[in-house]
Amino acid sequence: MDTPPNRFANRQNIKRLKLAAVLLLVAVLAAGAGLGGARWLFKYRPSIVCDQACQNAVTPDHRFFSDELMLVGQTENGAPFLLSLDLNRKRVADSYSHYYYADYIYQDQHGQRYSVFNNTSQNVVASDFLTSVTYKASEDLSARENYAFNFSYKDLNVQADLKNFNGDFLVKNTLDYTKYISEGDADVSVNGKQYRMHALLSKIYTPYYDKYVFFNGYNDLSSLSQLFILWDAQGNFYLLDQSTTYAFNTDYRPHTWVLYKNKAGQYMKKAFSADIQAEQEKFVPQKWSVYIPDLDVSLDLAPGIFTTDEKDKGWIQGTITTQSGPMPINGYFFFHKYGDK
Repeated sequence: MDTPPNRFANRQNIKRLKLAAVLLLVAVLAAGAGLGGARWLFKYRPSIVCDQACQNAVTPDHRFFSDELMLVGQTENGAPFLLSLDLNRKRVADSYSHYYYADYIYQDQHGQRYSVFNNTSQNVVASDFLTSVTYKASEDLSARENYAFNFSYKDLNVQADLKNFNGDFLVKNTLDYTKYISEGDADVSVNGKQYRMHALLSKIYTPYYDKYVFFNGYNDLSSLSQLFILWDAQGNFYLLDQSTTYAFNTDYRPHTWVLYKNKAGQYMKKAFSADIQAEQEKFVPQKWSVYIPDLDVSLDLAPGIFTTDEKDKGWIQGTITTQSGPMPINGYFFFHKYGDK
C-alpha cells in the first residue's frame, strides 16, 4: 500500500507525463507548420525571430530612412498643441521594416502611439494612425519639398500641409550618413478648425544602418541625450542637441550642436557648444538652465506636458533672454538616459 507521500508523488508523475505529451503534440504540430509560420513571422514581425545581428546577416544592404515631421502651436484658448511623427524604415532581407512613432498633445489628450509593419516600399506609407501621406519634390531638383499628411487617433483628427521646406541645415554631410533639417510653417486642421503652426522636417538616409544607427554597442550604450526644438514669441527657431556619454564607445561619440534660424531676416547659424544645467529626479527632468555662447542667449525651461509614461519627452516652455531682453519660448523636448539608471 502506498503511503500518502508516495500517492502524491505518483499523481505528480502522472501530471508530468500528461504535460510532456501535450508539449510533444504541440512540438509536432509546430514542426508541421513551423516553416510557414517562421516565414510569416519573419516577413511581418522580423524582430521576433531574428535579432539585430541576425537581421544584419540576412540583409544584402543596410539602407535606413527616417522622416520626422513636427507641428508645434496653439489651439482653442491658447492651449498647447504638439504632434511629432517619427517615420522610420530599415531594410531587412528583401523588404522594409517600417516603425512609426507619434507623440501628441491636444487639450486634455496626450500620449504616444507606435506602429510596426513590413512593406516592400522604402518610402513612407499610410498605416494605423497615419491615415494618409503624400510627398512632392521640386520639379527643378532644388531642395524644396512638400509634405501633406492626415493623423487620426480616437477623436483627434489632424490634417497638415508643409510647403516649400528648403533644406535649411545640413547636419550629417557624407554619402554614408546624410541628415538635414528644415524649419517653416504649416497649415493645420485640428478636428476641422484651421490653424497656422510652426513645423519641422528632419530627414536621415544611410546605406549602413549597422554602422551609424544600430552600431556596435548600441544596446549597451550608456549616455544622456537631450534635445530641444523651440520657437520664441517672435517665431525665431532654435534646436539644441546634446549627447553625453558615460562610457567610451568607438562608434558613438558625445556631441553638442545648435541650429538657429531668424524669422525676420531669414538667416541661419550653426554652433557647436552650449552649457546645459539640468535638474532631474531619477532622470525625470524638472527644469533646465541653458546658455549658448555663440548666440549669446540664455534659456530657463521646464517640462509642461509629458507624452510618455517614462516622462522623457513632451511639451516644454520657459523664457529666452537675448540682447533685446526676455521673451516666452516653447516647443518640444527629449531627455533620455540610455543604459542603467
